[in-house]
Amino acid sequence: MAYTEQSLIELATFLARSWSGNRDITVDISEKVGTRTRIAENRIILYPMKKRVGDDFARYRQFRMDLWHEAMKVRFCQKIFSKDHAFGFIMDMLEESRTEALGRRMWQGMDSEIIFSYTYRFLSRPPLGTTYGRTRILEVFYQHFMFGAFRGEVQANHFQKALKATRVAKRAVEKALDEDHQTIWMEKKAGEIIRILDIDALQTVPISLPFVRHDTPVNQDDITRFLKAVINNKEGDFGKIDKDAVLRGELASDEYRTVIEEADKNRRSDVSSLAGSIRVPSTSDIDESPIYDIDLINKLKTRFRLWKSGYTETLHSAGDEFDIESYIDGNKPFVTDVRRTIKSRVVILLDHSSSISGDALEYKKATLGLCEVLSYLDVRFAVYAFSTQGREVVCWLIKNDQSRWRRTHAKRLAQVVANGSTPLAQVYQKMLPDLQAQLPDIFLTLTDGEPSDSGAVRDIIKTIRAQGIRMVALGLGPNTARATVIASNLRHLGYERTLATSRLQDIPRKVLSILER
Repeated sequence: MAYTEQSLIELATFLARSWSGNRDITVDISEKVGTRTRIAENRIILYPMKKRVGDDFARYRQFRMDLWHEAMKVRFCQKIFSKDHAFGFIMDMLEESRTEALGRRMWQGMDSEIIFSYTYRFLSRPPLGTTYGRTRILEVFYQHFMFGAFRGEVQANHFQKALKATRVAKRAVEKALDEDHQTIWMEKKAGEIIRILDIDALQTVPISLPFVRHDTPVNQDDITRFLKAVINNKEGDFGKIDKDAVLRGELASDEYRTVIEEADKNRRSDVSSLAGSIRVPSTSDIDESPIYDIDLINKLKTRFRLWKSGYTETLHSAGDEFDIESYIDGNKPFVTDVRRTIKSRVVILLDHSSSISGDALEYKKATLGLCEVLSYLDVRFAVYAFSTQGREVVCWLIKNDQSRWRRTHAKRLAQVVANGSTPLAQVYQKMLPDLQAQLPDIFLTLTDGEPSDSGAVRDIIKTIRAQGIRMVALGLGPNTARATVIASNLRHLGYERTLATSRLQDIPRKVLSILER
């Protein structure tokens, strides 16, 4: 498959925000938890394309429709329940059916894609003979309600319970749509279904992932057979369904080509940044949410919002506008707009030696906040990090200077483990081909230690400065005195400018003061 997770997440985030109406929603990919939405976090998590069944285009269509269904829940649900227990599992079924109907009113061209998605969902469900205990009756109900058919033989008592529960569920969805009932009302109906099925509301439900291995061959006869079952079940709600149109998938084909083209573009971009033995961290199943400090990011964006337009307000003894609150507080009372822009192209190197390990989480939160605000201000920047893996010093590419900051880059940052010493000369040598190719205006190093070989660092800094690149360093210390000592020692290595901070949350502000023109 020619796509990359980065290009997929970027497109999925755009679609999710458009479909849900929520401009803050983000999209992640994980094979550990399956597809689900955490509405309090403004976050949709999707099962990976590569782990789904079918050819590449079929996998993309399944991925896309899972995203659409989750976006409809974000748009129309008051709250979203965990599918890990029976009550939440049933609520998810009811709410998906209700929000799907509401979504079809807004996006009337989705019907073929919905039918296609249900076909592969049905194909991926477990045969009933492979499920046991209380889980089996829940699976019988799921297959009957969602697909109107079963995979395998059904016990008579299970069938009768599923049939009754399905009737109650469908009437509940119809009434909710007719009378504009929402999630809270639907909870009562979920409780009624629990009682009909005679199961424990808190019983554990096996993780909701596709049950068929992604490398299991799927032939056309299987697809046709399951598609026919789904069409028979859905035509009462959807009307006449064109089987051939469902299989062609014309609605999704242009988007799919966009994913491939963006993947090729990003791959070429990253390859161009991999000279000098630089690696890209794996982003497989990395949860970057712990390093996202939303409060810090929002405060930074608020603080520097005027910079986005190229101006900021400062107080003077004379100016354009009188500020009475500043006057009462005894400050200079006139507000004047001062032009502030960041035109510099910058490369940032993050020290991930072992000395930072105790504060690694806060360090990553601060540096991620820096990246978010640089992206917000449309600054062109690249980010690298270094650490020791095994006995080898590794320089990691977090983000190149040609791409916009994305969630994938945060995953890369989260993956880097602080370890080893501070061999700056060796790291700079690895980065030299990239620096010579990019020729940034500023090369900024964030470090909390002194380099292993000062003489070698001086030599390589001279080489880099000879390219016309300004060398700047920000010394990090546990307190003001130690940070100042680190910055002073760095100054003797040939950096044009050094700064110090003992507060990790001040990193973004310090860096922006360096970059400002």
